[in-house]
Amino acid sequence: MAMYWDVVEKIVSRRGKQVRKYAFFEEVWKVLEESGQLVIVRAPTGCGKTEAVTAPFFHEVLSNSRDWFSLVYSLPSRALVTTMRQRLAKSLASLGVAYATVTSNYGEPLTVSPFLEGDVAVGTYDMLIYTFYGVRRPSYHVLLPLSKIVSSLVVLDEVQLVQDTFWYSLSLLPAHLANLVDFGAHVVLMSATMPSVLVGDIEREVRGIVRPVEVVSKDKPSRGRLEVEVREGFLPSDEGLDRLVMEDIVRRERLPALIVVNTVEKAVNIYKRLLALKRNGKIDKVEPFLLHSRLSLGERSRVEKLFEEEKAVDLLDKAIVVATQVIEAGLDADVRCLLTELSPIDSLIQRLGRAARRSDGEAVVYLNPDGGRNVYPATLLERSLQVVKGSGADLSEAVSNVAVSQDLVDSVYTPDVVEKLSEPVKRLVTEVKNYIHRFPYELYSADVRKKLGEPPLLRLGYELLCLYLPGASHEQFLERRFLVMEADKVRRSIVRISCKELQPPPQCIVHEGGKLIIVKVDLKGEGEGAKTVRLIASDVGQGEDLSELVERKDTLFLLNPEFYEVYENRDLGVVRPWVRA
Repeated sequence: MAMYWDVVEKIVSRRGKQVRKYAFFEEVWKVLEESGQLVIVRAPTGCGKTEAVTAPFFHEVLSNSRDWFSLVYSLPSRALVTTMRQRLAKSLASLGVAYATVTSNYGEPLTVSPFLEGDVAVGTYDMLIYTFYGVRRPSYHVLLPLSKIVSSLVVLDEVQLVQDTFWYSLSLLPAHLANLVDFGAHVVLMSATMPSVLVGDIEREVRGIVRPVEVVSKDKPSRGRLEVEVREGFLPSDEGLDRLVMEDIVRRERLPALIVVNTVEKAVNIYKRLLALKRNGKIDKVEPFLLHSRLSLGERSRVEKLFEEEKAVDLLDKAIVVATQVIEAGLDADVRCLLTELSPIDSLIQRLGRAARRSDGEAVVYLNPDGGRNVYPATLLERSLQVVKGSGADLSEAVSNVAVSQDLVDSVYTPDVVEKLSEPVKRLVTEVKNYIHRFPYELYSADVRKKLGEPPLLRLGYELLCLYLPGASHEQFLERRFLVMEADKVRRSIVRISCKELQPPPQCIVHEGGKLIIVKVDLKGEGEGAKTVRLIASDVGQGEDLSELVERKDTLFLLNPEFYEVYENRDLGVVRPWVRA
């Protein structure tokens, strides 16, 4: 195991930190050395799960002798993909490796490249699953062979974040895992809050194929002490918030601070109150930031980079970040004060894990479940409320003790609760599972591949990629129906809008006269110097299938700029996609 510790030592010391030798690292390494095909790792946030699982592959790269063709690292969200790619690239650089490539690809717009290329390929769960079955859309993507996946070490990190309202994704994930290991892939699942009911489903699906091995960390991560208080009522967004910020955070020097709420609208309201306090000189030394899923990619990237770049440390030390659920993983900042609304218990533990990562910190959980209505299933909120009430001590311990967090999570995610969540989609789940189960036996069947491409293999709903052109640029584009822009500027101007259904379409893409306008991106439009693309506008025809347009990678929906809000020259994003501001 010494050679793996040498790898970890070089990576961690390059970050200016001391290596702490957690026992579960060697448990993971032992299982992988013994050719464990399916490993389930449960360990607290902040204890180096990534280093534990990547060290054996990095050692193989260094020794120029590989059992795995590549490392395929999968994450639930695009934001996490970007952060992880940078992290793994830095890890290889700290080892002195100059000949290995680290790529990220999650079907992002304006790129034409193979999925899973490189020695280390970082992408989303969707990218992994759709590429594995060869039904990835848009169809003009170059697909690397199935053999690339099945001869690689495949890591699925932050498994808990794949969950949805109907338990749809987690109903299908075990069947996908069974196919991956059946074809020969070595798979590692990692989470700090994985429900035991999911582990049971995985064990049943892979029975007869492989025996999964669980590694449960008994280590406590090196982090500060976290005190958690639970309070009745709503997290305030009025004068009560002003008092909290000025007295409990700023006056007591509890910066940086993080405020997490369940809706974009409430996050924006709180952010605007912070800007008003700053403008009035009441928190003049504080810098507020806003982070949610409906900001332009450029603005969201700007805020996320604050947590990745060393030069931003001084700015973070005086920051109050207002965020939605997007903050629940991947944030590596030493938050000293956390205010959060109630959310399902696994989500709540992830939020608490953002605090006291190095120095001591405190968190307040506001218990009124109405703050999460229409965001989370009422069943999960009510069960979580009962578990959280009076359990401040357990919550404090849950961020560093897997046994405690597991008890809390399993108290909410019982088999009967999961059954109730999945009832509305049970028929669809059964249909998709049938196709998944047939895949290994009918690998070359065009019919099976076509059927696999029709229903959602992992997630329900749609994600619309919308182009935001402010003011005069928007008017000029509508008039000319043609525009040339730098490719990078187009990417930074994209806003992602998630919706359950496409009919009726969200109002934020509806223009005067009820028209929907799509933007065709011509990737061949390269000029001198900076790469440019040509944008061509056209109206969506009556009765045209919007789902087909959503799947096209070279097509964007034109955002109605009235829905993208800006306040005091600061982006607020699309606050209400279905209602005009």
